[in-house]
Amino acid sequence: MRRPKDYRRFFISKAGPPPHVRIGNQLAQKRYQGGARFSEVALTVAPYAEVMTLTFAPAPNTELQCLRMGQLIPADGTLRVFDILRTPADNAATLTFQIEKEQLRLKIPANSELTYGEVLRMVHSQNAATFEAMHLRTFRAGYKHLHPSPLALPELLRRQKALEGKMDESSTKDAAYIKWILTDMYLF
Repeated sequence: MRRPKDYRRFFISKAGPPPHVRIGNQLAQKRYQGGARFSEVALTVAPYAEVMTLTFAPAPNTELQCLRMGQLIPADGTLRVFDILRTPADNAATLTFQIEKEQLRLKIPANSELTYGEVLRMVHSQNAATFEAMHLRTFRAGYKHLHPSPLALPELLRRQKALEGKMDESSTKDAAYIKWILTDMYLF
């Protein structure tokens, strides 16, 4: 009976794992002692979905609050995936985001609570002309950034939907490129 060459790699026997797997497991246990404690430390050093963190600059004299991990803290210029951004009851806020060389402004009304997704949608809707004028290659990861900016997500989804029915060569290439960028963002 003919089997592919890699068949033995997936073969499980009563004798246990082969020596190279056993050595790898022992090495992992030796390096990462502590199990759950190590996981907690790792998550504080590198938070979940760190790549999707938005950075912004609030307008001067703007007091924003951020609900992060169940605690209300002063906004520090970052918005993580599960954060909620609060504006004061008495005045509106203006935030400035940046994609490459483009500056995007977001005006938030007074007494608002915004989730991460709402911030993305509002940035896109208030800066639609700027996003539309941007070249597709602006959204990709470059040497400065390992991953594309999460601010581009609504625009990439809009462009992907617009290219669905087109069959010419440039549209096909753009659709494939957008799919590649979105996959990179989703896998962060």
